[in-house]
Amino acid sequence: MNFCLNTFRMRLGWSRHDLIRWMGCTSEEFESWAKAKRVPQTFYNSKLATLVNECESYSMRLTLAPLADHTLEEQNLSQIDETTLTSIKIAA
Repeated sequence: MNFCLNTFRMRLGWSRHDLIRWMGCTSEEFESWAKAKRVPQTFYNSKLATLVNECESYSMRLTLAPLADHTLEEQNLSQIDETTLTSIKIAA
């Protein structure tokens, strides 16, 4: 595994049991992945990839929130979409 499962679950604020329950695997399977003794099966890799992608997307939305507030106020807008915010952030 290219990233540390334990670091990832701690960033989520989850216990080992929380991540194991969410993944639907056994604690033995989780331990073997966390210690890089085995690679998760495709099903579990897919579940992890989904969780990582959702976390990254949520993180991006969190970083855009202050920019959204500033842009709405500065341009006297009532709404702004994520695509516009992302392009403003990239341009900055």
